[in-house]
Amino acid sequence: MTWRAIAVAVALGICFPAAAGEPPQDAVENILAIRLDGKEVIGTAVIKQSADGDVWLDVADWKTLTDVELDLAGKTGLVSAKSLGLIPEFDAAAQAVNLNVPATSRPDQQLGRKRIRLTKVNPQPIGALINYDLAGRVHENGTYSASLGHEVRVGIGPATLVSLGQLNHTSTGTTYRRGLTTLNYDHLKSGTAVQLGDVFTPRTNLGSTVNLGGVRIASDRALRRDESYLPVPTLGGVVQNASTAEIFINGNKTSQHSIKPGPWQVDEYPVLPGTNSVQVVVRDDFGREQVLEDTFYLAPNNLPKGMAEWEVTVGKVRKGGDDYQQLAVAAKIERGMSDNWTLGGSVQATQESRNLALSNRVVLGSAGALSIDTAASQSSEGSGHAVAMSYDYKARDWSVHAGHSRYSDDYWTLANDRLPSMFSNGRSLESTSAIALSYNPKGRPWSAGIGAASMTYHDGTTRSRLDASMRYRQQQNEFGFGISYSPDQEGAGAFATWRHTFSSGTSLNATARKAPDIQGELRLTGRNVVAGKEVRWSAGVEHDRRGESAWAQGSVDTSKGVATLSAQYANDNSQITGRFQGSVWVGEGGVVFQRPSPGSFLVVEVEGQKGVPVAAGGGFVSKTNSQGVAVIPNVQALVNHQVSINGQDLSLDVGLETTIQPASVGRRAGGKVEFTVLSSTMQEIHLTIDGQDLAPPAAVVSDTEETVVGEGGVAVLMKPIAGQRLTVEHAGGACVATLPDTLPGYETIVDLDCKENP
Repeated sequence: MTWRAIAVAVALGICFPAAAGEPPQDAVENILAIRLDGKEVIGTAVIKQSADGDVWLDVADWKTLTDVELDLAGKTGLVSAKSLGLIPEFDAAAQAVNLNVPATSRPDQQLGRKRIRLTKVNPQPIGALINYDLAGRVHENGTYSASLGHEVRVGIGPATLVSLGQLNHTSTGTTYRRGLTTLNYDHLKSGTAVQLGDVFTPRTNLGSTVNLGGVRIASDRALRRDESYLPVPTLGGVVQNASTAEIFINGNKTSQHSIKPGPWQVDEYPVLPGTNSVQVVVRDDFGREQVLEDTFYLAPNNLPKGMAEWEVTVGKVRKGGDDYQQLAVAAKIERGMSDNWTLGGSVQATQESRNLALSNRVVLGSAGALSIDTAASQSSEGSGHAVAMSYDYKARDWSVHAGHSRYSDDYWTLANDRLPSMFSNGRSLESTSAIALSYNPKGRPWSAGIGAASMTYHDGTTRSRLDASMRYRQQQNEFGFGISYSPDQEGAGAFATWRHTFSSGTSLNATARKAPDIQGELRLTGRNVVAGKEVRWSAGVEHDRRGESAWAQGSVDTSKGVATLSAQYANDNSQITGRFQGSVWVGEGGVVFQRPSPGSFLVVEVEGQKGVPVAAGGGFVSKTNSQGVAVIPNVQALVNHQVSINGQDLSLDVGLETTIQPASVGRRAGGKVEFTVLSSTMQEIHLTIDGQDLAPPAAVVSDTEETVVGEGGVAVLMKPIAGQRLTVEHAGGACVATLPDTLPGYETIVDLDCKENP
């Protein structure tokens, strides 16, 4: 049956009934192209066509259409286009079938950048990165002191051992104080952090965190970048035609996206704590406009519905130094019961004591956030309890905070055992209260704030304070004023500040204060370029109850670290202080000095190549040493970087596979990147046979490589060896040539006469 006959049959209303899900018996079989949205997606396919315009295609062919969401579950053999929600149209001129896809059958489109969880990082280099802070001070009376602080990081497989300490020396002797020593491991696939050594217990509103010597295991949102931990509303819809979407957050346009026909949604956008309004304006190619908007309150500590966070810490409580005493356990879990309610629980326990706490964080619609915590404890002192409540509201121009907590006299937490002096001698805390209000109108030159706080102890003593302040900005000047009142201590106080910023960037600050004695300070701050280096400097004079003093300080960044020098003149206490902060890599590639690296770092190796600039996504910040190794400090962890080298600084006889490589690195960890050198002795050769240039096609084969011969019999060897035998395969057969015993280098072409293979 021809297409014309099918068209006549349709016009006459002739029907060809068939079994459900099967093409009718008189369906015509053809080989046609398949188009989707005007683009060819299948060059040729065997289809069956029926009189009503439907087409049947094999399931395997339907599955190749990845730009359409088709319900093919359980289907086999030939499947109808209309049964899948598609509308076929035959194009006789092009001998193709155009498939019109309803918007609802299109795949979902996620606007904005979809975050991807990083599950693999570069292997760690062998060695240690040491951040060091060297400081020294000399007093006018001849006494002196010096201190060397350090942070040592060593990669142990996928984990990183971090150790902190400080070596101090004075005229009376030398002492060493160890800080924290912790083995850190991030299990990227599960988003779980594991720590061994000096760890800290979970923080709660009714208990301070405590240092334990033990192990900590916790979920970590920083490792789960593909999951949204912010309970923000999702906006979306369906468009029938190609459109654009503009996203406005709090009235500011933050992004614009193109939308294909089909469903779309957006649930990742920049928001701030407090009240937020999000608006999405969708316009299609015909000028039609649709506006979706929502207003919500964001409490960053709340979790979306169904999301949970947890951590468990077990170990011995560190009293100070290397004194670890009783065994303790602390655990915490929180879960989003809804987008507006997060429920949590925590426990702290030793062999003799225990503490159980519950927390509730509730978003009150657009009226702010309320937090309620309760806890009960049992210890040798008896049963105790505590409760804390706080309310927060943040708008674009103003915010308010109010909180109150109460503790019974026998309330126990792990912090009690660690610092018993804070809870003895009648000085245990009974209650705290605080309220604060700030106003910072957008577009206005002034801001103001007021706050009050009070603490009551179980012995009846109290401490309270009231503060109010205001700031005003006008062009290059900024003024500040404030008053305070503390009936328990110094009484009334006040301050006034003025800062003027000159066109050069230098600023002058003046401060006067009564708290309760009169104090004053005049400070000048700026930065200038000296000998090609930017020098940051400041100088000032001040007056307080001890008398007058003056000081000056300057600092400069170098490729190896930050140097600071300061001098202070005061009554009987004049001194000069120097400081240098940097880091050093000791390991693969030798010893490499660079700037401080509190973040992660990369060790980049370009085998045997000295002085090659290297970079990780930005400018070239380091150069390789004599062993071809460079260190890039302060690399952002858990993101993908493009590590590059400047190949223009390589000699002509050096070949590389690539000058750019992707890399990622763990938190506070190192990563190794190697650039493979294909050749450091490239050699260009000129091949002749019977006095004539060897004509292509031909290839040179050796025991180290294979390369093609170009016009004029020229070839380039990437891995030549002096005296090496070369076999040349050409159209007339094969011949043999031998490299000289001494290679002259890439700049000199070596002429080789290729002789027939003996």
